[in-house]
Amino acid sequence: MRARGLRQFGKAWLDGRLAGNGRRLLLAAIGLVGQLLPVKVGPYPISMTTCDA
Repeated sequence: MRARGLRQFGKAWLDGRLAGNGRRLLLAAIGLVGQLLPVKVGPYPISMTTCDA
């Protein structure tokens, strides 16, 4: 699933759908909320979202 998301992001970047700072900031904010919400509110402990490598 992760590779698919990166592929779609690359396509959107090349097609120009991410042009402009507003869209980039919105996408970054959505990603941040999507990462923090399961840890702060949901069932995921911080140890499941980090990598030791």
